Amino acid sequence: MGVQMFVLQGSVRDTREEAAPAPIRLRVKLFNAKKDVLAEKTVLAGSDVPGIGFPEGIPLDNSALKEGWVPFTVVFFDPGVIADFSVTVEPS
Repeated sequence: MGVQMFVLQGSVRDTREEAAPAPIRLRVKLFNAKKDVLAEKTVLAGSDVPGIGFPEGIPLDNSALKEGWVPFTVVFFDPGVIADFSVTVEPS
């Protein structure tokens, strides 16, 4: 059997009063149906060097984003059965 991947791509804008410039540190969590945490990672949105093990072929194009928004992509391998997820901005 092959490896399963869960790929989450999006964009985020830090609107806190003392918002930090990109890259923005994000905490991503995956949950099962009982709301137990299956997996979690801290990633950098807007970083040119994500360092999270991107498989080949996942585009990192952010040309369609409005000013102030930065892209993020996070990849989880074999996470289990996912019922929900959360993405939060971590303090710098």
